[in-house]
Amino acid sequence: MSLATLFSPWASFYRPPLFALLPVDDPGLGELYHHLPYHLQPVDLLASARTILIYFLPFPPEVIAANRQQPDTAPLWAEYYVRTNQVIGQFNQAIAHWLEQAGYHAAWQPATHNFDEKTLTAPWSHKSLAVAAGLAVFGRHQQAITAAGCAGRFGSLVTDAPPDWLSTQLPPAPPPEPCLDCGYCWRVCPVGALTATGLDKQKCYSRLLEVAARFTHLGLCDVCGKCSVGPCAAWEKE
Repeated sequence: MSLATLFSPWASFYRPPLFALLPVDDPGLGELYHHLPYHLQPVDLLASARTILIYFLPFPPEVIAANRQQPDTAPLWAEYYVRTNQVIGQFNQAIAHWLEQAGYHAAWQPATHNFDEKTLTAPWSHKSLAVAAGLAVFGRHQQAITAAGCAGRFGSLVTDAPPDWLSTQLPPAPPPEPCLDCGYCWRVCPVGALTATGLDKQKCYSRLLEVAARFTHLGLCDVCGKCSVGPCAAWEKE
């Protein structure tokens, strides 16, 4: 069975998912820990860890279009944010069951809401792992851009299964120099948190909490997504 087959119960809600495998002794992890010294190591989640599986679930065109066209965060985007966080947990459970049947183990961190609200740093960064694995590159908007764009959600899982046991194809390489300073992301930032010189995380987070107050009926929905629907959302022409 492949990972894509395991994902089939949710496949109709997304564009095709992307997968990457990262051995726990990969040099890319050393670079990640250098830049993020507070980041957990795979063995902190699973003592016998050998491999990190990272994946990207790309949102469909209609979700991107809704958030691009509406002046405020689109309800459909908010719904997909909450739904996809749930899907990531469900998919990880399915992967873990599959691994357990083969005698392996798995562990993972939540899709989100595992960060420090003062420093706005998380002990486990799915996006940074995606970059370390070659699945994505960071753009000027601090989003991780894959060959399928940046509009979507990342998940990850640690396992003691060896990399060559997991059935997956190598991910498409991230586009070279994907962020071409077009300025779309900072032009559309509703609160000016994102500029040509960087991101004000606290200002951005305040905006996310404002949006969350609008969508309390969906659950915790601290999402905006305006910077994620430009030309690099799904590599569409602007």
